[in-house]
Amino acid sequence: MNDLENTTLVERVEHALTLRRTARAMLSGSTLLHLQPSRRGMVVHISTRLGFGQIFDEEMVQELDTLIANLEREAEKGTERGWQHDECDNNGGYETVSHDDRARELLQSAGLLRRLHDAIALVLDSVEAVHVTMNVLEDA
Repeated sequence: MNDLENTTLVERVEHALTLRRTARAMLSGSTLLHLQPSRRGMVVHISTRLGFGQIFDEEMVQELDTLIANLEREAEKGTERGWQHDECDNNGGYETVSHDDRARELLQSAGLLRRLHDAIALVLDSVEAVHVTMNVLEDA
């Protein structure tokens, strides 16, 4: 269960706005530095939208989905997967995953953007619930 599910709409909006500020600073700083200039366009676009506070719409949710997928794809370039054999069990072992510094930063950015995405989606769903409830009450 999401911690925000038992909060008021105002608290949900406040949480999303706080994440917006943090995400904008991250995008404008470390995220941009870890991307090739040709891959920075969407980061700049979303950072600009965040700066204007234009976040509570479905377009932003979709754009965040796309950017998160792009960042995760870029992070894969710096991700190394391996297998660690279990010395005590001939048939056992586990997968190892390591990230270089660039991949780690990009994954951290993607994680924060995912939290922002989820917070925005929760606000949009809450607003829709209010509208539906008002319509039901008017029809009763």
